[in-house]
Amino acid sequence: MRFAPPTEGLLPDENVVWARKQGIGFWIPFFAIWIIVGGSLLISFAFAFEGTILGALAIIPVLVGLFFLGRTFASAVRTKFFLTNKRIVQTRGGVIVKEVPLSRFGDRPMKQFLEIKRDYTHNGEARYVIRIFDPVSAETIIDCKDLDKNSVEAFEKIGEEVRCRYCDTKNPALNARCSYCGATL
Repeated sequence: MRFAPPTEGLLPDENVVWARKQGIGFWIPFFAIWIIVGGSLLISFAFAFEGTILGALAIIPVLVGLFFLGRTFASAVRTKFFLTNKRIVQTRGGVIVKEVPLSRFGDRPMKQFLEIKRDYTHNGEARYVIRIFDPVSAETIIDCKDLDKNSVEAFEKIGEEVRCRYCDTKNPALNARCSYCGATL
């Protein structure tokens, strides 16, 4: 199913609260440099000390490494995460890969199903990995990688409630408008 808010894929009365592209993180550039530099040295030494046949064979693992690295990079760049007032959605190339309705968590606090880890620091800003676990089986449902502090705060709001200042109705903290009077929360 296609998911490209605001034009495509939203359910009735569904609003996007938070959206992020998955970053490429630290490991993809690290391995890219390692494969390019290490692979060049491997190929050079193989040609210089082992001859043409082994030199040509040394190219194969370097090309295989570059292929898998390129595939991982393309997948990361095409992956987006959305948090709506009704579900958590992971897309790749605009197609839903995984989705989890927030109703699955019931009245239980969302924090018990989140594992938030600080991954690394980029330009002085902490980057996080958020794992969302299935409340039924305790398996990982979605891994959100390379997220900022605002992303962590958005996920921590799941399950919290806010009262409308006009009609005093309780609303999920993720709602943009009051479910009773329609006022902006």
